[in-house]
Amino acid sequence: MTALLTMARRVAASEVVSTARAQARELARSKRGRALAVLTLTAGALPAIARAVLAGGRDGGRVADASAYVSSLAGTFGVEAARSLSSQPAALVLLAALTLLFGPLVVLAAGFDVTPRDRARPDGAPGIVFGRWLGLWAAVAGTMLAVHIVVWLAVIVGGGRPSAVFASGMRLWFAGALAALPYAGLAVLASVVSTRTSLRLLFGLVMVVALGLTGAGRVLPRAAAAFMLPGAHDAALLVGPPLALLAAAGALALWAAASLTLSVGLLRWRTR
Repeated sequence: MTALLTMARRVAASEVVSTARAQARELARSKRGRALAVLTLTAGALPAIARAVLAGGRDGGRVADASAYVSSLAGTFGVEAARSLSSQPAALVLLAALTLLFGPLVVLAAGFDVTPRDRARPDGAPGIVFGRWLGLWAAVAGTMLAVHIVVWLAVIVGGGRPSAVFASGMRLWFAGALAALPYAGLAVLASVVSTRTSLRLLFGLVMVVALGLTGAGRVLPRAAAAFMLPGAHDAALLVGPPLALLAAAGALALWAAASLTLSVGLLRWRTR
């Protein structure tokens, strides 16, 4: 037990954790961070709450025309995932879909300039880069959770069962949080590629849009994109069994690791 406590103290005092804390705190206190939080709350919570109100509180916001609802979801997540999602509160499913669609842009806007101040510290690049990524991801995931909690309360007030709303809501929030992992890595990479803000933003936007189109099958067929691109794992994150969820999380973590490795290399190259 003493050894575990000692290890925990060392981890808490490490450069990665201290940098992550500083990054999350800085983002939360900045005007841009607050603006993004308000924008996320407005663009995510209001449509979901409106969906719950329009559903009239029927079983936590489920829709009456199940066949049409399943068909609308199948175009985005596939038939099997759509059938599973159709049994969950529609307001929560709408919020999850909005999170997966616009989450990458929120992550990019929050983190496209997280590392420029670290260019003079190449020796600590791995810890700094990983800490910046972890703090950025934690801040975004925390904002997502706050938005989800607001919608959960609205669904419960509208007649949803608290236990069912909490179970569905936690899984859908967790899916959005995991989906943000690789995009947080891409945001860190974008912050390293150039000293000019416009080029960092342009690089990040190109990467996010390209990955979004490819993952949706617009550039590559879905079969070719499976287990290769972040957007190809949405269904597994939302409703997949434990093994599929674990595989999807591993693939997203690999994407993040690749982006962070490139970020460390570029940061060291620019500061040598």
